[in-house]
Amino acid sequence: MDSLWSSVEKAQVERMTVCSAVGSPATVQKQLAAIIESTKADELILTSQLHDHEARLKSFELISRLQVETPERTQPGIPILQ
Repeated sequence: MDSLWSSVEKAQVERMTVCSAVGSPATVQKQLAAIIESTKADELILTSQLHDHEARLKSFELISRLQVETPERTQPGIPILQ
């Protein structure tokens, strides 16, 4: 990518993807736990960049099944969507 974008564009993309969770459900679960732990968030607002409506729905359905555990939570397995 370095030959395709400027250093300013690269910095912008890196800044915008700091709190991204991408991958399999297990990978996303770990990434969301890390985001929650590092930000101390008690709530997440999730978005999706998928154009296809059915794919976007499937993505949110998969996310809704995840349970994220962090060291600060006293109850293990609190669903991220309630």
